[in-house]
Amino acid sequence: MPNRARAANSFLTVTLRRIDLDRGDNPVLRDIAWTIRPGQRWLLVGGNGAGKTQLLKLLSGAVWPKPAKRALRRYHLRGESHDTPAGVLEEIAYVGAERQDRYEHYDWNFLAHEVVGTGLQRTDIPMRALTAGEQRRVAALFRKLDIVDLAHRRFLTLSYGERRLVLIARALAWSPKLLLLDEVANGLDSRNHARLMHWLAATGRSAMPWVFATHREPDVPDSMTHLLELGRGRIRKSGPMRPARARELLRQDSREFLAPGGRRRRGNRRRRVLV
Repeated sequence: MPNRARAANSFLTVTLRRIDLDRGDNPVLRDIAWTIRPGQRWLLVGGNGAGKTQLLKLLSGAVWPKPAKRALRRYHLRGESHDTPAGVLEEIAYVGAERQDRYEHYDWNFLAHEVVGTGLQRTDIPMRALTAGEQRRVAALFRKLDIVDLAHRRFLTLSYGERRLVLIARALAWSPKLLLLDEVANGLDSRNHARLMHWLAATGRSAMPWVFATHREPDVPDSMTHLLELGRGRIRKSGPMRPARARELLRQDSREFLAPGGRRRRGNRRRRVLV
């Protein structure tokens, strides 16, 4: 099998068609149509309340769409298709604020390398000592994210940004077939932001698909290949896009992205034509 075909078979393809999502009586997402394929690296943009987090949770299986006869949520991996995420839940890694907050809420103050090791074990807390091979794998992830100096520190003694990078290493230890990053650059100081951007740039050599939600122009990684823009729960833009164009889009819309629901101002404000 050619390398490209082998990579495509080793990672998830996710297809959404005519997907709606409600939370209680409130519509959150409407008529979502989206396909994520191996080798694609998606920037998910939109303002506060646009639905980015809920869309990522829908992809991960944490929330379920509104039942509808024509709706489709399909996951394809290794020649098999699943009409729900149940069969591939352990293949999807999600990193966001909720995961990070759990450590403080439950006072889980493990050593950072133990936290990353739980990604190998697929557990919340360490259940056993790591084998020598697992220890080497964990050490390699600390080097990949340039956080070797954090490995033997207690998780709750780390800064907000340091904790975030440790949790990304934990997600990578999972060997995910799809990686979902929910505003992971928020709150990072300049050093940890640079570490994150350097690692994201390096993912261009991998076929692992990822989705990175943000609304900030400095967070656009050079390795992105596609962009999906949400506004009020609907897709406004979706498709291939170069990083430079994505940065320009975010610069133009920065005020609107920070507004509730990602609402754009009405009027005759001129926008530059992007070629």
